[in-house]
Amino acid sequence: RFLPALFLLLLLAGTVAAYFKNSQETAIAPVEDLEALEFLSFQPEQVRSIRISGGNDSVTVQSKDNVWILPESHGAYASRQTVIEFLTQLSRTRPLRTLETADEDTLKKLNLSKDPAAKLGNGAGINVELSGENGTLITKFTLGKAHIRRENGALNQDNKIAYDGRYIRFDKKDGKPVIY
Repeated sequence: RFLPALFLLLLLAGTVAAYFKNSQETAIAPVEDLEALEFLSFQPEQVRSIRISGGNDSVTVQSKDNVWILPESHGAYASRQTVIEFLTQLSRTRPLRTLETADEDTLKKLNLSKDPAAKLGNGAGINVELSGENGTLITKFTLGKAHIRRENGALNQDNKIAYDGRYIRFDKKDGKPVIY
């Protein structure tokens, strides 16, 4: 019963890790905006709930007495090791660069729009929320389209080189979206 949710969690963990993996490009300067960096500054052991949603689908993974369960799947167990690994990798990640423009057309092209009419994969992305004790929000962000590196205008055939991660949206306290 919980295999689709576990698969979604593993897919998300891989996606986030691939996005933030250092690409060995020396021309990319690290992001310096402290508020922007805070959205991934958390201690994995503080997280009690992970909610992943996209379109009409969502899955929640909750910690109950140090056991991770899937409430929507009648309390099915989630792999504790996978959840902890996901949270640890996520807490260690740092954005590589900031995209300066955040107009609605660009957001839709990157699957980062908050427009309720946008569909998953066609304007909207995957939303991730991490909560702590008593449901206190720790962070939330949206994963968008994959970023594919091109060489001389053509897609590199070696996927390990061509795949450069995903765009991610974090909304600052003033509501302004920041795109990485």
